Amino acid sequence: EYARLVGDEYIELNARLTRGWLVADAGGVEDGLAEMYAVRDRADELEVIHLACRASINLPSSLEAMGRSLEAVAAADHGIELCHTHGLADPGAWVYSNPAQSYFSLGLWEQSEAAVACAERLALAPKTRALAAVHRAELAVARGEQAEAEEQLAIALRNFG
Repeated sequence: EYARLVGDEYIELNARLTRGWLVADAGGVEDGLAEMYAVRDRADELEVIHLACRASINLPSSLEAMGRSLEAVAAADHGIELCHTHGLADPGAWVYSNPAQSYFSLGLWEQSEAAVACAERLALAPKTRALAAVHRAELAVARGEQAEAEEQLAIALRNFG
């Protein structure tokens, strides 16, 4: 409301995205997700790339948390295209981590592996490198590859600190 009063749509959209996530997480799934989609679409329309990226990371993550893995993949695809178009590496790593998790949930391990590989190639910051390692560790555990899982866990711990 304050952002609207002073006419700062960027701050308003950031607040709405956070509110959408909180509403969805608190049980108002449809309302919260609708708010997140609306913010993403408006950020795209305004070409506010930072905010569009944030929405493209948070929305698929929320969808996956709600058990909507196929919809999460579609939402992540939107973010992947955005990152490719604007040459955004580290945000792209965050975006690719979302379909990696969703594909894993769907039992599509090859697609999950491919998404993790993309995230690893783009990851610049320690957190994004760690996130890719966590996904690799999950895949290794699912495949019964204990040594690989331990190695990836060690990479994640080093990068998360």
